[in-house]
Amino acid sequence: MSVDATQTINVKVSRTYFFILRRLLSIVTGTLAFGCALFLIFAVGPDHWILWAALLGGALFVVAASLNLWHALTSRGPVLTLSREGLIDWRVGSDVIPWASVTKVSTWGWGNRRWFVVLVIDPGLEHQLPMIWARRNARQIDKLVGANGIPISVVGLDIAGSALVKAAQAYAQAAHNHSAFIGS
Repeated sequence: MSVDATQTINVKVSRTYFFILRRLLSIVTGTLAFGCALFLIFAVGPDHWILWAALLGGALFVVAASLNLWHALTSRGPVLTLSREGLIDWRVGSDVIPWASVTKVSTWGWGNRRWFVVLVIDPGLEHQLPMIWARRNARQIDKLVGANGIPISVVGLDIAGSALVKAAQAYAQAAHNHSAFIGS
């Protein structure tokens, strides 16, 4: 596959994955939470604190599942954008990760599955990158489990993981503009 690093690639969520797998399971588990709460009414009585905690948790879970379903039905834009300037993962923020700061593009996962494209960033530039609070704090956990870089999940995207790796490598290589770029 040849990638033109001057074009912008917009990657959307696979509708099959997004709707069926994630949202339907949220609704099912929310229903189960309410079922457990109803069971507790008869098991512990209506004035026990466990019952009220279960009802509150079930209600909050159904609200979250409903918001996810609404988001699934109304969102139409890309979740990942690769451009000449850099990569934007709209799932975690709207800031650009510039290709010039990427020193290596690889994959990471467990077993024989590769679930993440990992962008290894120059340590001197990494602290200057605009990252949301959760992403910056998750970096320590990523390092502990072996993803030494910024992991981009390929699960549920409408592009194959290998195609995303090749595209990211082409964009990073074009930004560095030399053949010494280290790929996966």
